[in-house]
Formats: sequence, structure tokens, C-alpha cells
Amino acid sequence: MSEWTKDSLRKQLFELMSDGKKVNPQSVGNIEGFYSAAKKLFGSYEEFLLEHGLNPAVCFHRNRNLNSIKSATGLLFEEVLGDLLADLKLNVIQETVNGCRPDFIVRTPVSEKWIDAKLTELTALRSKSISKYVGHCDKLILVYLIGDDKDYNITDKVRVVSVNKFIDMLPSAESKEAYRKRLKLIVKIADAADKEIKDFGETVDYAEVI
Repeated sequence: MSEWTKDSLRKQLFELMSDGKKVNPQSVGNIEGFYSAAKKLFGSYEEFLLEHGLNPAVCFHRNRNLNSIKSATGLLFEEVLGDLLADLKLNVIQETVNGCRPDFIVRTPVSEKWIDAKLTELTALRSKSISKYVGHCDKLILVYLIGDDKDYNITDKVRVVSVNKFIDMLPSAESKEAYRKRLKLIVKIADAADKEIKDFGETVDYAEVI
């Protein structure tokens, strides 16, 4: 293939995980240039895994780190949501305010809305962000990936909304489809992790998943 980049390495990693494949050095050795490129671009293969929310010790030995995979899907969703907000021409910034760091801030002369990405609707409803952030902004919007297409307020200042509502605001069908494909892969990885959790009796604190 063409030369590996950080983006293509990340995509390959999560495709492997979504297919239930191992990601230790021996298992990825048959993918031309993957292991060496990860070492070169991230300093080491261990750092490459850490960068994407995986515990090298678990990957190398047990080859399952389900909580980390679940957290990594949350990080991927946050990245996609950031791209989506930018494509919607929102003036999005990322900064720490009063010791709080929401995923995104949309600031106008008359209001300040904070946006946090959550993997599921349940995660959004149980999020500690609500009590932590609500006193520091005019509106807190919790955007979730997995769940029904809903858009509702749980208080006057807290709104819970499916990411699909934002996708529907995009101007072109091509853009909508491109985002749905990216999100479909994230859901596939999350579903694979859920299946492993059920099969092997592990637990995830969904309130802690991004």
C-alpha cells in the first residue's frame, strides 16, 4: 500500500478490533509495514496502542482490553463530532474554563454553549458532566452516538441530542453519507466490545465512557 500515516494506522487498528482480531505485534506482522510504521510515527508500538486507549500489557498477553476499547470508541466519536461541528460552520473552540474542559465550546456575544460527546444516550443521561459543567455555561449539550434519534431537554440548561440530528443539518447528501459511514465503524467496534464483555463477564462503567 502507499506510505502509512497516523490516520491510516488508526483506521487499520480499529478495523482489526472491529473484526475481533488481535493487535499484538505478532498478529499484525502480516500487514505490510504496519508494525514498523507504528513504531516510527509513535516512538514505539506500545505508545501507538496507548495513544488509542489500549493497554499494551493486556494486548500483548490477554489480547483483550475491553474497557479501553470502549473508551477508544468514545474518543473516535469525539473526533468525528468535532469535524461535524466544523463542517456545520459553528465557531467551535476547545479550552479550559474554571477548571472544566468540555469537548467543545460554542461562544457567541450573547451565550456560551458547551458540547460533550457521549457514546450512548444512557451515558449522556448518567454523565458526571451535568453536575460538573452546568453551572459554568448557558447551555450544556450532550451529543450521543448510540440510541434512538432523540432531541430533548432534561433541565432548562441541559439538552440531550442524537448526533443524527446534527448530520441531518449538513447541506449535501454526500457529506451526510460520509459521516454515517465513519460513525457506523465506531458503532461496530463498540458492539464488538459489548459482545466480548458479555461473553467474558467483564464490566464497563458506562458513566465513565466518553
